[in-house]
Amino acid sequence: MIWFIDVLAVIMEIRWFYSVLLIMYLAVCGFFVAGLQGCSSTVIPIHPGTVGPSSTTSTVSSTTCSCSSPDVTTVVTPSTRNDSLMVPLPRFSSDNGNLPIGTLIRLLADSIPSQGTLEYSADGGAQWITASQFVLKNGGTYLARIRAGSRVSRSKSATFNLSYSNVVIMGNSIMLLGPDAAVGWPYNHGMAASAPDKDFVHLLTYQLQQRLPSVKVTLSGGYLFESSYWKITLNEYDHSFSEKPDLTVVRIAENVDDNQVSTRNFEVYYRQLLTYIADHSATTHKIVCTTSFWDQPHVDAVIRKVAAEKGYPLACLCDLVNKPEYRASQFSDPGVAAHPNDKGMAEIARLIWEKAQ
Repeated sequence: MIWFIDVLAVIMEIRWFYSVLLIMYLAVCGFFVAGLQGCSSTVIPIHPGTVGPSSTTSTVSSTTCSCSSPDVTTVVTPSTRNDSLMVPLPRFSSDNGNLPIGTLIRLLADSIPSQGTLEYSADGGAQWITASQFVLKNGGTYLARIRAGSRVSRSKSATFNLSYSNVVIMGNSIMLLGPDAAVGWPYNHGMAASAPDKDFVHLLTYQLQQRLPSVKVTLSGGYLFESSYWKITLNEYDHSFSEKPDLTVVRIAENVDDNQVSTRNFEVYYRQLLTYIADHSATTHKIVCTTSFWDQPHVDAVIRKVAAEKGYPLACLCDLVNKPEYRASQFSDPGVAAHPNDKGMAEIARLIWEKAQ
């Protein structure tokens, strides 16, 4: 009987021991669960500074917990940009597309905050101009936005391609020359393209017609100015500019004597020529100048200086000068062979077209 009591006592001690272990286990689990409930998950907005239209409001998801390292942060990149000024985007009165030079573009907005203003940029946001409208003088992508103090809205973009209705091209034999058997030139187009549609005039006209099929292109002989600029009167060109062009390409240089540029004051007369063209052009117009296809450093220097002074775009042919691949070496006459071939003509047209935009 005594041995039975001893066994029962041992069993009771074992049950008590396991009971204590169970209680301790439950206590530890309860503490861990409570710790998990003490963790917090927050969304912290990061506000932009005054950075202009590229400002965005990013969102960072940050989970910190007192029972783990507080320095661990998970960053989520937002899929869309947010406004710093929460207003509907402004818009342009004309959508993307081909528009005549001189078109009036209005900036429109459904809602403008108190003290808010409209502004636009023509250079990708580098400079902003406060205005509710502008006259289209250059093609490209324009941006519009709303400003209220230091806060700005997201920008709206539109891309406009310029079209012209009346174009004058002033040039020399590279523009057009009739047949001349003495030098082995049997054609009637720009020297020395292999066919009419290969010279720069026809290539440029094709581009112009893609924008406005009814465009009128007038060719004006520039050799008179090149060879006699110091003694002619510019009213010799009145017939070429009687309809006030909205685009003029001044494609002259080759027949100006490079050694007489200073002596004959080419700079003075070239400046007068550009002034004359501007005075006889449409209210909103563009004048594109070009340097020489030949090596004429003094002539080119004057053209660059005067064009920059007047703010006119310059198609620089400097990369074509003295390059055999751009010359019509298939002709035996050295004068004809010095003119641009089809490749040279294509490059001249491309460079002018880029500046006409």
